[in-house]
Formats: sequence, C-alpha cells, structure tokens
Amino acid sequence: MLDISFIVPLYNQEKYIIPCLDSIINAGLPKNEYEIIVWNDGSTDKSEELILDYKQSNPSIILYTGTNHGVSYSRNQAILKAGGQYIWFVDSDDLVKSSEVRHLLVAALSNNLDMIAFNWESLLPNGRVESGIHNISDTRPQSGRSVYLNNMITMDPWAFL
Repeated sequence: MLDISFIVPLYNQEKYIIPCLDSIINAGLPKNEYEIIVWNDGSTDKSEELILDYKQSNPSIILYTGTNHGVSYSRNQAILKAGGQYIWFVDSDDLVKSSEVRHLLVAALSNNLDMIAFNWESLLPNGRVESGIHNISDTRPQSGRSVYLNNMITMDPWAFL
C-alpha cells in the first residue's frame, strides 16, 4: 500500500498545473510512497495535453478524464481510485511546501492518525498573502470528535492529510 495519494482535480488550469505537480514531485518523497491522481473534469484548454506529456517522465502521475461535473465529483471519483493510506487534496493551482510533506506524513504514520490538519498560506492575485491557521492549542493527537466539537479546524479540504 502507498503511504499517500495526492488528489488533484483539474479544470482549465494550463497555467498552474505543471508548477503544482512539480511542487508535489519535488517534495522529497520516495517514488514508491505516493501517487498523484489528476482528475481532469472536462478541461477545454491544454491542461490534459500538458499532463499527458508531463506524466511520460513521471510515472507516479495517474490521469483520469471525464466530463465536467465539478470539483466535488472529481475528488470523490479520485478517492475511489486512490491506493494511499492517506489522501491529500491539492487544488491544481496550489503549491505544496516541500519541507512539510515528509514531516506531516511521518507524524501521521508514526501516531497512527486518521487525519492531520495543518496551516496554509495563499498568495492572492493582488500579491497579498492569506493564512489559514487551525485553532489548535496543542499539537498532541486529539480525537476527531474533540476537534469537531471544539470548532478547532477549517473545512477547507486541502488543509488536511
């Protein structure tokens, strides 16, 4: 079993998809520990063409193509194909911070966690950086029930492993 499946829903992101995939591939994980599932949700730009070319030198990328049903459908279909113990949703215009991937995965595996939440940053079109900080006061593993009942997390799907 793979340690992690990165799920990347894709719709008309030819400008961003290759940097996104580069950030995952260059995160320092051994190739046999992960897969990248790209679910092309009916892109009409050159996104699929770029992926087909890119995956020739990156066998960890698996491409599925369907008709446009939206991001939730794409994620759900990719989950059905995922072989990783953990899933990380990465939007096609996101970049993964390479220094954090191994740290998060080791923390999740060594503590046998069902889920791990983490902070994030977004670079907005106006150049401003927006941060998402989970309201977690200590870093000890906690039950999902406790986290949920104490409203300690955001609901952004890409902020969890």
